[in-house]
Amino acid sequence: MPERLRFSPRKAKASVLCTPSTAQRHPGRMRLQATSPRRVTLYLDIDGVFLRGVGPSVWNGSWEVAPHTVDFLEWALSQHCPVWLTARDRPGTGEGVTEAFASALGGSPILSELVARIPFRQWESAKTNAMDFREDFLWLDDCPRPADLLRLEREGCVDRWIEVNTETQPDALLYVIDLITVRIGV
Repeated sequence: MPERLRFSPRKAKASVLCTPSTAQRHPGRMRLQATSPRRVTLYLDIDGVFLRGVGPSVWNGSWEVAPHTVDFLEWALSQHCPVWLTARDRPGTGEGVTEAFASALGGSPILSELVARIPFRQWESAKTNAMDFREDFLWLDDCPRPADLLRLEREGCVDRWIEVNTETQPDALLYVIDLITVRIGV
């Protein structure tokens, strides 16, 4: 069984977690034991990953679609099993996700269609309560809550979190495609 990476996510830098050069330097960092070598569940946050704040304050301003969002979602839908796991849609109805992308600057009919094809996951107190730890998964989030990081640690899955922050790294979604491809050996 491959060795699992143990690290403190709080000390990790986004550039360490999601750049093509890191993926090339550490190809054995995480090889998933996938039942299907090509498809894993990708739990997807929205804010900071696919939507970026515009204006003086993220929460009082507008949102814009992050660069490469359409490319990433097309890739994710064709290669893996993406699932929305976001504070915008805790009930898992999809309304919050649909509304977030519809009101964001830079939206398009293609983006709306892609967003609608991805299922939603209901959660209440912690996102990790909605995760199935028996399956192979990766979690893309810019800033997980401490309770979620502790749960990942308890489950031995901290290496399944990929920090993605398009606010600070506009091209992060392209890097993540390469990183995931290397990590699962596809």
